[in-house]
Amino acid sequence: ETDLIWGAVSNLATRLTAEGLNGVISMMAYNGYGDVPDFALPPNIEVMVATMGPWSVHNAQSLAKDDRMVSAWAKTLGHTVRLWNYPCKLLGMDVKGKDVPQTCPRAWAKFYEHSAPWINGAFAESETDRWFYNYLNYYVFAKVCWDNDVDVDALLDEHYRLMFGAAAKEMSEIYETLEDCWAKGVVGNSINTPMGPVV
Repeated sequence: ETDLIWGAVSNLATRLTAEGLNGVISMMAYNGYGDVPDFALPPNIEVMVATMGPWSVHNAQSLAKDDRMVSAWAKTLGHTVRLWNYPCKLLGMDVKGKDVPQTCPRAWAKFYEHSAPWINGAFAESETDRWFYNYLNYYVFAKVCWDNDVDVDALLDEHYRLMFGAAAKEMSEIYETLEDCWAKGVVGNSINTPMGPVV
């Protein structure tokens, strides 16, 4: 299936060049056709690779699999790729008692800093039952995507100080505990299946 899909994409990209059109073909590398094909691809193909994203940070097997796939695509294409990630609470990641926060800014930061050499952008599909659970994830995601060398510790310290004032220390401990519970206890035990991630 991979060679069939990417053969068709390659043909379209080659036709664009042959007809003098200055364009690119953008295609997702997804389950079923996520593997790199066994043939060279034209340079005017942009690929978005579907990976677990931040939830793989505490799952060595999942992170290694994602790294192999993303780096293989970047090497094959000769340029960086985009990511489509799933740091969501839904999509098979439901837990009993829905109001369990998935606030994990450090996992988000670590994943995108780690992936920086191979990527030029990312989309985080991050459904949740409460938007508030993602606000700090999104904030850190935006900062890390803007500057991969941002000091995440300083960024979070500033957030806790400005958001919570005198209670900054206690609130940072609460947030760190929430992240530890979610990142290691729930999604750190996830596996990729043909139907997507399951915890």
